[in-house]
Amino acid sequence: MNPTDQSLKVVLTDFGSAERIFELLQYKDRLEFQSTRDDTAGFAPNGWIRKARIKIEPGMSVLIGSGHNKRFTNELLDHCNSEKGISILVLDNWVNYLERFDVNPNRLLVTDPWAREYALKCWPKAIVEMEIIDRSHLRVEHSGKIAQFLVIGTPKNKYTVEHLSRHKDDGSCACPEISLIKRTFPNVNVVFKPHPNVLFACAEIPRDVSISIGHIKLQHLVDNQTIVVGRPSYAHYFFETIGIPAFFSESVNDLWHGPKFKEFTSIL
Repeated sequence: MNPTDQSLKVVLTDFGSAERIFELLQYKDRLEFQSTRDDTAGFAPNGWIRKARIKIEPGMSVLIGSGHNKRFTNELLDHCNSEKGISILVLDNWVNYLERFDVNPNRLLVTDPWAREYALKCWPKAIVEMEIIDRSHLRVEHSGKIAQFLVIGTPKNKYTVEHLSRHKDDGSCACPEISLIKRTFPNVNVVFKPHPNVLFACAEIPRDVSISIGHIKLQHLVDNQTIVVGRPSYAHYFFETIGIPAFFSESVNDLWHGPKFKEFTSIL
C-alpha cells in the first residue's frame, strides 16, 4: 500500500478500523475520505454514504475499514470488485473475523502479529499484509505511581468472561471498574472514556468522575502516572505500545485472538 498515491480512496465503515487507518495514513489531507457511519462523521464530514456515491476507477486502490456491518462491507467489496478496483480490507481488533464479510477482498491489511496470525488461520490462502504502526513518538516513561485511572467503557461482547460485576455494590454506578477504583483508591482521579455504543452508561457515572466524549486522541487522556483499565479492547494494546500500563477488567475466552494483559484485580 502506498498512502501517498493519489489514486487511493479510503472508505470508513467502523469507528475502530477508522482509528487504525488514520494512524497508518497520518496525512489524510492528501486523500479522499468518505464515511459510512455516523460515528465516523467526525473524521469525514460527508456523513452516511451509499455505495452508488463511491466512485471507483479501474485500478484504483480502495482501503476499506472492516466493521460489524457485514451487509454493507459485502456491498462495498462487491462494488469495488465490479468496478475493477483493488480492494484492501483493514482488519482491526482480534475477534469475529469470519463474521465480517463474505465477498473476498484483493488483500487483507493488519497492523500487528496477532491479527496476522488470526487472519491466516481464517483464510490460509489469502494475501495478508502487515504494517506495524510506529508509535515511538508517543512513548512516555511511566513513573510507576498511580495518580489517575482511565477507564475504557466497552460494550458487552462474546469474548469476555464477566466476573467483575460481583464487586459492584447496590447503589453504585453501572461501571463496576469505577466502583472498585473509588473504593480502593479514593484519592485518585478517574476518567471515563466510553465507546460510542455505550454512551448511555454516562448517565450513571458519579459526578466526580471526568467523562471524555467525542474524538479525542487516546494519548491526550493519559500521562506518566495513569493506569488504564477496561474490558478487553484494542485500546489496551495501544496504551502498552506507548508505555502506559493497561489491565483487563475481565477475563477472555477462546474467541479472543489478541494479546492478553494482566487483570485489574492483580493490583487491588
